Amino acid sequence: MTMQNRIEYLLYLSLAEVVHRMPLRVVQRLGAAIGVLVFYVIPIRKKVMLANLRLAFPEKTEHERQCIALGSCKNLFCSLLEGLWSRQLTSEMIARTVALKNAEVLEQVLGANKGIIVIGGHFGSWEIMAFAIPYFARRTFTIIAQRQRNPFVDAYVTDIRTHLGNHIVMMERAPREVLTLLHNKGSVMMLADQSGPEDGLFVKFFGHYTSTHKGPAIFSIRTGAPMMMAYLHRLADGSFSMEFEALDTSGIAGTDDEKVRAFTQLHADALERHVRTHPELWLWMHKRWKHPYREPEAVR
Repeated sequence: MTMQNRIEYLLYLSLAEVVHRMPLRVVQRLGAAIGVLVFYVIPIRKKVMLANLRLAFPEKTEHERQCIALGSCKNLFCSLLEGLWSRQLTSEMIARTVALKNAEVLEQVLGANKGIIVIGGHFGSWEIMAFAIPYFARRTFTIIAQRQRNPFVDAYVTDIRTHLGNHIVMMERAPREVLTLLHNKGSVMMLADQSGPEDGLFVKFFGHYTSTHKGPAIFSIRTGAPMMMAYLHRLADGSFSMEFEALDTSGIAGTDDEKVRAFTQLHADALERHVRTHPELWLWMHKRWKHPYREPEAVR
């Protein structure tokens, strides 16, 4: 396995060295081209994408769903290559490449003088977003991440993601470290749109119950840190538009379990509303509804 990991890492490193030498716009065009190739020639998880889209958009035609799936595939490979390219990203580049739409929302959350929980999804360019959020917030963030299977690739990706000052905490260590961080008015960001465990909390997403990670809700309830959504849109010229959405939890009452469910449904609804506006920018390749439905009252 070690030899396999080393070979994979060398191939990964070779691709990274090529991508690093390209301008961002060329990287994006290459990613889109790879996405088209994969969609039509090597249809990785194409059936999964279309099955997800039939669940989410039963009102759309099959042709419309095919177009969304193609766009999603192009966006995925753009994002993956942008993640490699971002090793050379600087604050000056972020200022030139990313436009912030609603700075007032960010300033309002920052003004609360508490810890901050920023929730995103696999939407637009999530790797570039991880650098844009701390740039606009003018503070360092801790990113909750999943460990890569290949330890050499994992170390390389971590080095890229932290080169502008962010920190990484792996998911298995997140509960204790993140709670301490938020109690001390720190800032965390996470992607919370992938399937939770089979025995997890089920909330609705596109009208269907699906297991969803409870972490953001638990962190917010236990520390009082506000939850805020973040989205990074692609623009036609290769630049990006950044948008924040504050989540209002002030009217949510009940037991802790009831609050966790309500908080989780709140950020799932927010992401759904946004994905509906640009479904081609979301990762439909993931098996979001893979676990059997559990009645809400039966979930621990």
